[in-house]
Amino acid sequence: MTKFAFLILNYKSTHETEQCVDSIENLEQEENDVQIIIVDNDSQDGCVEHFRKMYKGKKYIHIIENENNAGFSRGNNIGYEYVYENIKPDFLVMINSDIECRQKDFLKRIKEIYTKTHFFVLGPDVYAFRLRIHQSPICKSLPGIREQCQKLKEQREILDKYEKMSAQGKTYVSTDDRKIREEKIFNFVKKYHLDLLKPGVASYKKKYENVVIHGSAIIFSREYLNKYIHALYPEPFYYGEEDLLYLKCMRYQSKIVYDPSVKVWHAAGASATNSKGDRCTLKREIFRYENFVKTKELYIEVLKDENFYENEIRK
Repeated sequence: MTKFAFLILNYKSTHETEQCVDSIENLEQEENDVQIIIVDNDSQDGCVEHFRKMYKGKKYIHIIENENNAGFSRGNNIGYEYVYENIKPDFLVMINSDIECRQKDFLKRIKEIYTKTHFFVLGPDVYAFRLRIHQSPICKSLPGIREQCQKLKEQREILDKYEKMSAQGKTYVSTDDRKIREEKIFNFVKKYHLDLLKPGVASYKKKYENVVIHGSAIIFSREYLNKYIHALYPEPFYYGEEDLLYLKCMRYQSKIVYDPSVKVWHAAGASATNSKGDRCTLKREIFRYENFVKTKELYIEVLKDENFYENEIRK
């Protein structure tokens, strides 16, 4: 019997988490032991009590309550450690709460891919159905130090600008900044579809090895769990976990596989139901750019330091 663990990080997303759990429960589970771990990142909205009542009697559903909002990477790592110590699965499927697994033979497909590739990490096709784009793979490889340093400089300048605006008592980003951001999103989607027509660009339709996969759905094999202390590098609080995972795996020859025969549905863009003002507050933008900067700093440090991930390896 093959043992699967599904790890779902919940933060004020009760409805999405319930839908995610429903999709897992509806999978074909013959000859598989499926455990579901819900880690709540200190939502403080009554969801933990709700989950405990809703899933009472279902011993295969484990609920972990974090004492504080540990962020995306650390929050998932808490669940990862619990899974390693208590469940010891053959495969760990780490997914966002707004992911749904709709392929009935999802588990069978994972096993078949592992038999052929012996992956450490598997990335499925992530279809963001609201945006109508496939989010994985992100890219075939990552830029070098020079490009990253330039990007870091640009992000620091934007962060500095927003912090000065906040110090002046402003609450929202300027209209021009909003337009620039919306234009960037539009151009990203447009460029994404145009890039699929170009040779040499990663396409969601093809199989790849050692590419950067999307962080909303990552499947780890037992080999990964036995080798690494963390699922994701603990820093930063949010953003950039895919890049740091890719760098770690490449450094230690841990194979990443992308295979579109395994697919998940992602409700990315759900936040669009919030008001534009909420999405464009200076507080939110400062938070985003603080984490962008932190990720870039870590990225550059990894490239410079051969021993950066030394403490990530189990002894």
